[in-house]
Amino acid sequence: MEYRTVNNGIRMPVLGFGVFQVADPKVCEESVLTAIRHGYRLIDTAAVYGNEAAVGAAIRRCGVPWISWAHQAASFFWPSAPGAGWTPRRLPFSLSITPA
Repeated sequence: MEYRTVNNGIRMPVLGFGVFQVADPKVCEESVLTAIRHGYRLIDTAAVYGNEAAVGAAIRRCGVPWISWAHQAASFFWPSAPGAGWTPRRLPFSLSITPA
């Protein structure tokens, strides 16, 4: 996987795997797990998609430590969610992942 360093110094993959319109939780989980096994490390989801728990389940099952995902999981929260300081703390819970 090719990476780029973004403005805050974090290395991000240039290619991500998105789960928009993957409504079935099992299909979503297996799709994400397959993507991870094929090298994807940027998973794009959103609260409005309603499948974040399935994405989190795939991340838990994949065997890749959560810490390596800390800056490479993208999730879009509801506009009513609190601001930027809230987002990094919310992602693990949004994906139903307990950080190690």
